[in-house]
Formats: sequence, C-alpha cells, structure tokens
Amino acid sequence: MTKELTKEDQFDVFICTRNDRGDWDAFMSKDKTSLVRQKILNSCGFPRSTLYQNSKIKVRLAEAEARLRAAGVLVSKADLIENKLIEESKVLEAAAELEVRIDKMQIRISMLLGFICETQSRVKMDIGEQ
Repeated sequence: MTKELTKEDQFDVFICTRNDRGDWDAFMSKDKTSLVRQKILNSCGFPRSTLYQNSKIKVRLAEAEARLRAAGVLVSKADLIENKLIEESKVLEAAAELEVRIDKMQIRISMLLGFICETQSRVKMDIGEQ
C-alpha cells in the first residue's frame, strides 16, 4: 500500500519542484513582492482554506517567501518603495533640468523677438528714407 501524501507533504513537493525548475516567476505577483496564493492553491489542488487554516503550510509559505527574498527572486516591499522613490527622484531631476532648458529657450526667444522687432524698425526706416 502507498501512503497518501499529507497537504504539508504536497506543499513541500510544490516548493521543491519550483526550486528545481526555477519557475517561481509563474507564481509571483506583478510587483514581485509575494507569491500569488490562488496560483499556489491551483497548482497544489488545495481548497482556499488550506493556506489560511493550516498553520504548518502558512509557516512554510512564509519561509519560502523569505528564502526567495533572500535569494533576490522576490523583492521586499521596502526595496520596492525605495526603487520607486529613486525613480521618482530621477523624474524630478529630469523635470528640473527641462525647466532650466525651457527658461533658457524663453530667454533666447525673447532676444530673437527683440532682434526681429529692431530689424523691422530699421527696414521701415530704410524704406522711408528712399
């Protein structure tokens, strides 16, 4: 007789299979900060309550996510926030640089308009003298 695997054993097999195949990305959230519980449930064939009521699986899932964060597979929320802040500061720096360039262009345009007005006045004076 073969012994049927417990849910904990099935979950361990799931974890080992993912580690062997290296296909965790199929189970990650879009922001790569956590594993998608529904995808894990579907893969393991567990009802939804399993991840919330089985404390051993709950702990093993938390441990798996911690190992994946340590390995750089998952991103911590703090790192995600830090990366977003860095990106935002880069955008703000670029916007400030653009504002400086726009200001310089506006000065140049004003100078050119002044030159055009001055030239038009001279041309009118030259035409009037003839």
